[in-house]
Amino acid sequence: MRIHFNAPSLDKAALIALVSVTALSACQTDSRAGKGNLTLSSNTKQGLQTYMGKTFPTIFAASSNGRGYSYYFCETGGCRDTVSTYQGVLDDCQERSNSTCHLLAISRRIVWKKDNGEAYTMEELNSSSTSTSKLPFNVTAVLIGRAALCTKAYDKERQQWSSEKADASFVDEIHNRGITIDFCAKLAANSN
Repeated sequence: MRIHFNAPSLDKAALIALVSVTALSACQTDSRAGKGNLTLSSNTKQGLQTYMGKTFPTIFAASSNGRGYSYYFCETGGCRDTVSTYQGVLDDCQERSNSTCHLLAISRRIVWKKDNGEAYTMEELNSSSTSTSKLPFNVTAVLIGRAALCTKAYDKERQQWSSEKADASFVDEIHNRGITIDFCAKLAANSN
């Protein structure tokens, strides 16, 4: 491959270095991307939606069983995602979920491949045909206030929505009310 443009040689060298690093990074991420059947828990689906809603989403990792996740995003743009950033997200996911984790998304692109080699789509990941069923309507979840909902639905130790079945209806109610994980994290931090 030859690159032709009219610029000083230093700029050409910088461009070649950038292309090389990008190509090496792509090779690294492809080897870390998930492969095979994936069914996301409602908690992980919500985490993925939150991640995709960020202005500059960078890396989203999910556990092989679909119950755990971790992600990294850049608040201001212009952040550098390095091999160590990818590994940090994977390590955090594995620590939180006690399960093997792989990359699910890079930026807003889903990289987890199905058994047939095609990448999943957001529609497939969010489909209701997954094996995780919604729990029955919980009157208590609807009647309690935001702070009490956060106490029930937010896992302070793991800093994510609770993955316990008993808390799923509280997490669902939080999502229905539009309460963010950041809101619950601030409440939890202030309660210490």
